[in-house]
Amino acid sequence: MSSVSKRDVGEFALATDDAAILVDPTAYADGRVLRLYRRLQQDNPVAWAAPPGYSPFWVLTRFEDIERVSMDHLRFPYGDRPSVLFDAASEALMRATTGKPYAVRTLVTVDEPDHCLLRQITQSWFMPRNLQALGPRIQAIADEALAAMMTKGPVIDFVEEVALHYPLRIIMEILGVPEADYPLMLKLTQEIFAPADPDSVPEGVDCNDPAFFAAALQSSAEKISRYFRTLVEARRRHPQDDIATLLATASIEGRPLSDEELAGYFIIIATAGHDTTSSTTAAVMYALATQPGLLARVQGDMSLVPALIEEAIRWGSPVKTFMRSVSEDMVFGGRQFRTGDWLMLCYAAANRDPAIYEEGERFDLARGNARHLAFGKGIHMCLGQHLARLEIKALFDRLIPRLASVALCGEVTMSNSYFVNGFKHLPVRIRYL
Repeated sequence: MSSVSKRDVGEFALATDDAAILVDPTAYADGRVLRLYRRLQQDNPVAWAAPPGYSPFWVLTRFEDIERVSMDHLRFPYGDRPSVLFDAASEALMRATTGKPYAVRTLVTVDEPDHCLLRQITQSWFMPRNLQALGPRIQAIADEALAAMMTKGPVIDFVEEVALHYPLRIIMEILGVPEADYPLMLKLTQEIFAPADPDSVPEGVDCNDPAFFAAALQSSAEKISRYFRTLVEARRRHPQDDIATLLATASIEGRPLSDEELAGYFIIIATAGHDTTSSTTAAVMYALATQPGLLARVQGDMSLVPALIEEAIRWGSPVKTFMRSVSEDMVFGGRQFRTGDWLMLCYAAANRDPAIYEEGERFDLARGNARHLAFGKGIHMCLGQHLARLEIKALFDRLIPRLASVALCGEVTMSNSYFVNGFKHLPVRIRYL
């Protein structure tokens, strides 16, 4: 735990109301956290937060600081603290029930040297050269998704009808999950990333439990782990051309992957390979529906689609926060960090940092190829970033030429989550060419 005292951080400490915003899932849905980020970047970019019920932590909102921490996995490891923000009761429950700060150890929570050993199992599979072979199949899935979309009539909820299901189908096919189980996987991935959202609370978990977040994550992680243990057993008996077979038959230094390593791998691919891509897919459609002239501009030059997608990734930043630890005493950003301090990396803040982006809150196609931190940086940079771009491009390469117009036609809502957050409902009215 941190050795920093109130006396050490007094001038950098956030007011209780501001600290509470950082741990309030609804603040990520209604935009309050973005307004707080702007104030922090100007007045207190490396702030100390001690919200009631949580262990205190430093809050980083500047691009350069978050990039620096992300690149230095030795001094800022995931370490012996949760990689996702937990309240103190949840953290205590997690340690009491698992002896560890996490429900399942995924690539995100693994430090070196284990991280590299695990990552290299699938690294080449997710690189652009290998993904080219998937291009025709992804395009076929995109065509089927659009055909189904067009049968729904002019008014649809783009999230419910397209953004949730299109990337899910792709990642589940890649993993080797049968189509009949896609609804189950959708439910579990949403439970893991947004357990505080009223529509995603796991069954059997009490929302009023002081340790709700840990209980919810443990419940969902165990369900998905059980599912993939069964799939691994099937693939060891009958190998196929999918990621499940690759992981089921993989080894590290001459030994097969443990049940915990397998569960962690499947969970990170199934969840991150779906929800983050779904959020960005919806962000592209939102931009087309709200930015005057954007649709016509891209239709006039379809080579702009990659820039459109990249700006949606930056602007939407589906992964809002991750936590890191401090491995040694140091001065950082003018603050005195102590060994064991906990850090919140606010990616949505970094990707709108006024020091990097002019009017960063504005969606601007002209900066679509600007650098951003939405996929992280360093050894933990998102394994599936190239697949995500390929999927979204395949969909909008086909959809944009078919659109005469698209406009919002109802209330747009976001999910309640301070971890992965994105569009929950996006009602649009579409005219097709």
